[in-house]
Amino acid sequence: MKNMKAQQGFTLIELMIVVAIIGILASVAVPQYQGYVARAKVMDTYSVAGATKTLLAGYFNDYGEFPADGSVEETAIEDGIIASEYASAVVYAPDTSDPNKGSITITMDNVIGDVNGTFLVLDFDASGATFTLDCATNTTIPDAYLPKECK
Repeated sequence: MKNMKAQQGFTLIELMIVVAIIGILASVAVPQYQGYVARAKVMDTYSVAGATKTLLAGYFNDYGEFPADGSVEETAIEDGIIASEYASAVVYAPDTSDPNKGSITITMDNVIGDVNGTFLVLDFDASGATFTLDCATNTTIPDAYLPKECK
């Protein structure tokens, strides 16, 4: 047998191949990660709308109608009940043609690129036995970031 020298490390080409593979994986993973982060932020604001919905449902149960203005959620925002760093505004608007309907509009901020400045609009109906929400109709958020309930 010949006396062979043991290899001391990786060759330059082996290291370059590893770096190239890591670069390819990162180029796929980073956009996917940003999409997941944006969806999580939109879901956070959706939960804010859920808190507003609960306040409005309580008001409706107490008085048999929705408030004529946005006083319910304004008080809740001031009291810190409704809080999200991704929602710059939460506005309730009653439906002038039907006292059992209304909408909650949330203006998105601090999310990612094409989601900033968009609106998550939740239309609700209390005319039946349940208080239903629909968030797919007037929403300007791209479909990829909407919660499952809105698609």
